[in-house]
Amino acid sequence: MGEILLPLLLNFLMIHINSNNNAFAAVKQDGSVVAWADSSSGGDSSSVSVYLSSGVMKVYSANCSFAALKEDGSVVTWGADVLDGY
Repeated sequence: MGEILLPLLLNFLMIHINSNNNAFAAVKQDGSVVAWADSSSGGDSSSVSVYLSSGVMKVYSANCSFAALKEDGSVVTWGADVLDGY
């Protein structure tokens, strides 16, 4: 599927969007992340939402999970731990 580097308007202005096989994750202008689609593939980031509320620069995807790189150099992961590591 790959990344889309153009801004997209989906209720909020997105500055970076990435996808895996079954889900999407986007960094919003305010540095927070929104994810949607198949929850077992990272489309539900509620378990780590407190860490994704600000300071995210970019999201990366694997088969069924995502990783968010934050401004402080930390990484937050979510999605299917069985296939990609968690």
